[in-house]
Amino acid sequence: MSIIPTPTPQDQSSHWLSPLRSCAAAVFTAACLSFVACDPADEDFTEEDATNHDFVDGDVSQRSRIDDGPPTGLASANRDDLPADQLRAAQGEEAIDAAIEYAAEGAETDEAATRSARASFRAYKSQRGSTVPVPLATITTLCGDFDGCTLRMGMYNWDNTKRVASRSSLFYYNASNRVWRAETADLAGQDQNGLTEHVMQAWSCYLTDGHYWNWGNFGDPSVGFGLLSWSQFNAECWLTIVD
Repeated sequence: MSIIPTPTPQDQSSHWLSPLRSCAAAVFTAACLSFVACDPADEDFTEEDATNHDFVDGDVSQRSRIDDGPPTGLASANRDDLPADQLRAAQGEEAIDAAIEYAAEGAETDEAATRSARASFRAYKSQRGSTVPVPLATITTLCGDFDGCTLRMGMYNWDNTKRVASRSSLFYYNASNRVWRAETADLAGQDQNGLTEHVMQAWSCYLTDGHYWNWGNFGDPSVGFGLLSWSQFNAECWLTIVD
């Protein structure tokens, strides 16, 4: 006679829990498949595919590509997170770039200052016998400091060949009392003292502190200088004052 085994309490527990376990596994599997938005009927979908998705707010987006990652350039990194040696290197490179930029700006400024630290005047043939004003402010700015200025004077086309005969002279002006002195011939004088005094002469061209009009000399009643083309030659006179 066969003996029917009697289930133990453990066997009985396993017996009635089995359907629950199967149901729970089925629900869990369905939830997982729904979460990754996969189609169980898709035979090509694998477990690896399920891990290759990013999930944002419950929606599925295509996995980010490697080349869409953060830029590798140093400028995009958080400087506080950089290692000390990389941070020092970055600061050094920035300092060098700043120095180069500053030097370039300085060179441009110096070049502009060099171009502007001069003034030119012209007395045409039609203006012979009358002074072309040279403002006192120009003389003070260019010639009124410790290095003085250089006067470059040219007599142009006196012989109809368009040549320029030239002379130059160092010149100092004192703005405090309006006295002046030139290197050439040691000419000296004072502006606005009532007397016509010539700073420089180059043939028929003059820089003078007097005032001339239509071949007449009106002395030195006011401040300022003038460029004059006189009667020795029928010429144009040029003057450049260089600081």
